[in-house]
Amino acid sequence: MGMNDLEPRNSMSQQLIEQLMLTNKSLTESLEKEFAKTGLKKASFEVLSALLNSGAPFSLTPNQLLDRTHITSGSMTTRIDKLVKKGWVERIVNSKDKRSIKVSLTESGQSVIAQALLEHERNLAKLLSVLTEKEQVRLNGILSKFLSKTAKL
Repeated sequence: MGMNDLEPRNSMSQQLIEQLMLTNKSLTESLEKEFAKTGLKKASFEVLSALLNSGAPFSLTPNQLLDRTHITSGSMTTRIDKLVKKGWVERIVNSKDKRSIKVSLTESGQSVIAQALLEHERNLAKLLSVLTEKEQVRLNGILSKFLSKTAKL
C-alpha cells in the first residue's frame, strides 16, 4: 500500500480536538478584544481581578498572585511593573521585612477593573447565550471531567 492509497481520515477524536482548539482560539480572541476596550491585556485583567477578589485592602504578595492567575513567574514582575506604571497598582514594602512586598490595587485600578468586570460579564453572557442553562451545566461537567483526566496524562 503506497502513500497515494491512503485515504484521509477525519475521526471523531480528530474532530473533537479540532473543535476544542477552535473554541479556545475563538474565546481567546473575543476576550482579548473585550479587554482591549478597557486598555487591558488578559494577564493584567487576571492580576487586577485577583487583587479585587482578595478583598480589602486588595493586596497580595507576588507569590499569591502567581497562585491565583495563569501568569508565569518570569512574566509576573514585568506585568506588575506595567500596572505600576499605569497607576493601577502599587508596591507596598513590608515595614518589618524590607525584602517582602505586597502588590496593592489603587483607586484608579479599582475603577478600571470594576469597569472591565462589567464588560467581561456582559461578554460571557453573550458568548454563552447560544447554549441553554442545561447545556451549559452539561458542557461544564464534561469539560471538567476532560481537564481533570487529561491533566494526569
